[in-house]
Amino acid sequence: MDAPRIPRIEAWLVPAAALLLAALFCRPLAVDPDNWGISDWDQHLFFHAVPRRTILHYGETPLWNPYNPGGLPDLGNPQSRILSPTFPLVLAFGVIHGVKIDIALHCAAAFVFTWLLARKLGSSRAASALAAGVYAFGGLAVYPVAFGMTWSLTIAYVPLLFLGFWKAVEDLRWAWLGGLALALILFGGGAYVLVIAGFFLGSWRRSRRSRRGARARSRRWRSSHCWGWASRR
Repeated sequence: MDAPRIPRIEAWLVPAAALLLAALFCRPLAVDPDNWGISDWDQHLFFHAVPRRTILHYGETPLWNPYNPGGLPDLGNPQSRILSPTFPLVLAFGVIHGVKIDIALHCAAAFVFTWLLARKLGSSRAASALAAGVYAFGGLAVYPVAFGMTWSLTIAYVPLLFLGFWKAVEDLRWAWLGGLALALILFGGGAYVLVIAGFFLGSWRRSRRSRRGARARSRRWRSSHCWGWASRR
């Protein structure tokens, strides 16, 4: 499928609009910047605070969390976000402020990646913007974060994964894009997201092959039927 060519001005306007919309959407987080939310916020802020202290106070690699019931792996925790490219925000701005900035940036990223995927699939600008807004600011991406589950921020990279997979089907040289998205999901603590997205991609690929096989069998059947009809004449 040939994607419409994206003008340069559009390539600049969409990320800028995404950042603006994300800032407006996440504005309630800045009303009380030192407060956190309900449910799992304390647990996942704890997962950010321990490696921050380990790095900044002790100058060590955060391999172990001695404060988690008797001690548990820190870097090896499937929900750890230490290797996330946005974790330096936590180091620079503190745990609460850094995580809140991280949330806004991931909302913007989800908007941009969904817009790119929609454009790749041939959607118009308006339809792509609608899809991006629904995905980035809808319940699927936002609801888990509202309850403090910061691993769900990696949902932002799922459209990038699909985009990379789709482009790799057309040209294997684009396989790196899907690999990058998988790495971002894994390093962002999105173990659940990784498994679900991988299962979906595998199912989609299998169904795509099945449809191709059905079309090939149909063509063979029509060819043999026509050949038999012509032979009888």
